[in-house]
Amino acid sequence: MSSAPVTLKRVGRVAQISFNQPKKMNALNLEIAAAFGDIVDGLIMGRGENLSDIGAVVITGAPPPAGKAAAFSAGGDLAWLKAKHSDSASRNSQIMRDFYWKFLKIRNLPVPTIAAINGSAIGAGFCLALACDIRIAAESAKMGLTFV
Repeated sequence: MSSAPVTLKRVGRVAQISFNQPKKMNALNLEIAAAFGDIVDGLIMGRGENLSDIGAVVITGAPPPAGKAAAFSAGGDLAWLKAKHSDSASRNSQIMRDFYWKFLKIRNLPVPTIAAINGSAIGAGFCLALACDIRIAAESAKMGLTFV
């Protein structure tokens, strides 16, 4: 398995983007945001994959380690978010806008986007699933918006 925080795999005419930090339940942080944004930009700009050959993009979480629950994304990485409290409100506002924009780039893809919710999709992780055109959830999936 790749150690990249987000991976892109081609399955026929489908581009599968997987969050690849299952030990952290695919919690979203700057590293994952940057990698996800780069992959989506690459698809849009034709780097590595020819978008005209792709019929859909599926976003999911990598399979979990043995004995652990699956996660699409548990939302924001709490350690990263906690560290943000010491920063100024205006700086945090800009950081969070930039952070979310990297995920919302999927709205710029000219093909259907599908969230394959294979486990927990909480907070920002659920927001990403909602930004997709279609959501398909495992029976065991848990979804929620837990913002305060």
